[in-house]
Amino acid sequence: MIDSAKALSKESLTQPTDGLIPTSAECPVSRIDRYWAPPVYPYLLKGLAIERPNHAWASNVTYISAQKGFLYLVAVMDGATRRALS
Repeated sequence: MIDSAKALSKESLTQPTDGLIPTSAECPVSRIDRYWAPPVYPYLLKGLAIERPNHAWASNVTYISAQKGFLYLVAVMDGATRRALS
Protein backbone atom coordinates (compact mmCIF):
# COMPACT_ATOMS: atom_id res chain seq x y z
CA MET A 1 0.00 0.00 0.00
CA ILE A 2 1.24 3.48 -0.91
CA ASP A 3 0.99 6.00 1.91
CA SER A 4 2.36 9.21 0.40
CA ALA A 5 2.42 11.18 -2.82
CA LYS A 6 6.22 10.95 -2.94
CA ALA A 7 6.11 7.15 -2.81
CA LEU A 8 3.39 7.16 -5.46
CA SER A 9 5.47 9.24 -7.86
CA LYS A 10 8.53 7.01 -7.30
CA GLU A 11 6.45 3.90 -7.91
CA SER A 12 4.90 5.29 -11.08
CA LEU A 13 8.37 6.02 -12.47
CA THR A 14 9.44 2.42 -11.96
CA GLN A 15 6.31 0.85 -13.49
CA PRO A 16 6.79 -0.62 -16.96
CA THR A 17 4.90 1.12 -19.74
CA ASP A 18 4.80 -1.88 -22.07
CA GLY A 19 1.32 -2.44 -23.38
CA LEU A 20 0.06 1.07 -22.70
CA ILE A 21 0.89 2.43 -26.15
CA PRO A 22 0.07 0.16 -29.08
CA THR A 23 2.86 -0.56 -31.52
CA SER A 24 2.55 -0.27 -35.28
CA ALA A 25 2.36 -4.06 -35.55
CA GLU A 26 -0.70 -4.10 -33.23
CA CYS A 27 -2.47 -1.25 -35.05
CA PRO A 28 -1.60 -1.34 -38.73
CA VAL A 29 -2.48 1.77 -40.70
CA SER A 30 -4.19 1.27 -44.03
CA ARG A 31 -3.31 3.27 -47.11
CA ILE A 32 -6.55 5.24 -46.88
CA ASP A 33 -5.93 6.30 -43.26
CA ARG A 34 -2.45 7.61 -44.07
CA TYR A 35 -3.68 10.12 -46.62
CA TRP A 36 -7.04 11.04 -45.09
CA ALA A 37 -7.45 14.55 -43.74
CA PRO A 38 -10.59 16.21 -42.40
CA PRO A 39 -12.25 18.67 -44.78
CA VAL A 40 -11.33 22.34 -44.47
CA TYR A 41 -14.37 24.60 -44.63
CA PRO A 42 -14.09 28.25 -45.69
CA TYR A 43 -14.54 30.97 -43.08
CA LEU A 44 -17.64 32.72 -44.38
CA LEU A 45 -17.44 35.78 -42.09
CA LYS A 46 -13.95 36.81 -43.24
CA GLY A 47 -13.94 40.50 -44.10
CA LEU A 48 -17.52 41.01 -42.87
CA ALA A 49 -18.11 43.86 -40.42
CA ILE A 50 -20.63 42.68 -37.81
CA GLU A 51 -22.15 45.93 -36.58
CA ARG A 52 -25.78 45.23 -35.66
CA PRO A 53 -27.64 42.60 -33.63
CA ASN A 54 -28.94 39.49 -35.44
CA HIS A 55 -26.38 39.96 -38.21
CA ALA A 56 -24.30 36.89 -37.33
CA TRP A 57 -24.69 34.18 -34.73
CA ALA A 58 -22.27 31.64 -33.33
CA SER A 59 -23.27 28.30 -31.84
CA ASN A 60 -21.73 25.37 -30.05
CA VAL A 61 -23.09 21.95 -29.11
CA THR A 62 -21.31 19.82 -26.53
CA TYR A 63 -22.20 16.89 -24.35
CA ILE A 64 -21.65 16.27 -20.66
CA SER A 65 -21.52 12.73 -19.34
CA ALA A 66 -24.05 11.95 -16.63
CA GLN A 67 -24.74 8.87 -14.51
CA LYS A 68 -27.27 7.51 -17.00
CA GLY A 69 -26.13 8.75 -20.41
CA PHE A 70 -25.30 12.23 -21.65
CA LEU A 71 -26.64 15.77 -21.34
CA TYR A 72 -26.39 18.03 -24.36
CA LEU A 73 -25.53 21.71 -23.88
CA VAL A 74 -26.36 24.09 -26.70
CA ALA A 75 -25.20 27.72 -26.72
CA VAL A 76 -26.11 30.38 -29.30
CA MET A 77 -24.43 33.79 -29.16
CA ASP A 78 -25.12 36.98 -31.09
CA GLY A 79 -21.99 38.18 -32.89
CA ALA A 80 -22.53 41.92 -32.41
CA THR A 81 -23.66 42.10 -28.80
CA ARG A 82 -21.81 38.95 -27.65
CA ARG A 83 -24.82 37.97 -25.54
CA ALA A 84 -26.22 34.49 -25.23
CA LEU A 85 -29.65 34.05 -26.79
CA SER A 86 -32.36 32.49 -24.68
